[in-house]
Parts: sequence; structure tokens; C-alpha cells
Amino acid sequence: MLRTFGIAIVCTLAVGLGSFAATNLVGKGVPMAISSGSERPGPQLDAVNCIRPADVPGSVAVLKMGGLTIPVDVHANDHAGEMTIRLVSKGETIDQERYQCSEKAFLLRYAAGERFSPPLPLMTFPMNVGDRWDWTGEMHAQSETRKARAKVTSEVSKADVGGRNMPSVKVEVKLEILPENSGDSIKRSLTFWMVEGKGVVRREFGDESVRESAPR
Repeated sequence: MLRTFGIAIVCTLAVGLGSFAATNLVGKGVPMAISSGSERPGPQLDAVNCIRPADVPGSVAVLKMGGLTIPVDVHANDHAGEMTIRLVSKGETIDQERYQCSEKAFLLRYAAGERFSPPLPLMTFPMNVGDRWDWTGEMHAQSETRKARAKVTSEVSKADVGGRNMPSVKVEVKLEILPENSGDSIKRSLTFWMVEGKGVVRREFGDESVRESAPR
């Protein structure tokens, strides 16, 4: 069975028109997700800028997996628009992810031995918080390839960052891995909380794996 685990995205959100400043989200309700480009209920995000690994704020995190809570060091390498993230515990890499970043999109390419083809868009720019979109492609794990599809939604939310409740953009991926011939598909929920200037501060892959910022 294909399994997808940790996401530790370390990018900073660059926002146009000041629309994603913390003061602009205060008092705003969570908008309804939409599929029509003519409806624009939430703050506008113009682009995403990846930053050098040495500039990433916060080099530690907590990984909750299999009933265990594991403190991890976050190691990042950015090369030619592809960012590789390693979660390291006691000198051993226990998880690894790869992402593609550009001013037009922020996409999940690889996580926990599984590759998304084409990469799965977590954000596309310009966008309004509340937009939603679909993805169809394949997931590759070792010698196994499965067709998959997903529905991605976004909304205004809050996230705990080192004990501080901060405005965030919540992105939820409803992923469906299709059977090869017959049988039931495998369904998962992947959720990400993104804070301006800090990237994804929390992500959940159902109850199987949770990555969050380390408490201060």
C-alpha cells in the first residue's frame, strides 16, 4: 500500500497589495471554498518566494508518527527551484520531501518515498484564499505506480507557532489513490497551515503523521 508521510515546507509567502498582512486577517471569517474564478471571497496572494536554507526561520520541529513524538532538526537545500527538506533525528534522516517553487506555483513533488507526477499544486498564483482546484496524475513508489486524483481547497485560519496563535492560510488536499483493477480506492486527507514569513508551520496527514513547529 502506498503511504505518504511528512511535509515540512520551508518557504516564505510574498504577498501583493499587503492583503495577507496579519492585520488584514483579523476579524475575517473563514470564506467558503469556490470553484468559479469569478468569485473572489478571500485575501489575494500574488506569489510565493523560496528562501535560502540558511535564512529559513526555525530549524527544529516535532514529528508525531506511530504514537511517537520525535524532535527533529530541519535541513533544507534549495537548488534550481527545487527545495529538498530532510527531517533529522539523532543524525539519521527519518523523512524527506521535495517541492517545486516559483512565482506561479508551490507544488509537492516527492514525500516519504512517493513521487507525484505531475507535481501536486498546493498553491497557484495569483490566487484568492477560498479558491479550489483539482489535480489528476500518478503516484510512484519504488516499482509501483498508481493513478490518483485530488481536490485542493484553501481558507483563512489560525495556527499555533511556538505558543503564538497566528493568522494563516489553511490548504486541504483530499487525495484519492485509485485501484489498479478492481476494489476500493484509498482516501487520505493532507492539511497544511501556512504563515506569512514562516512557510508551512503545521501539516497533518490524517492521524498517521503530524509535523508542527517545536514549542519554545
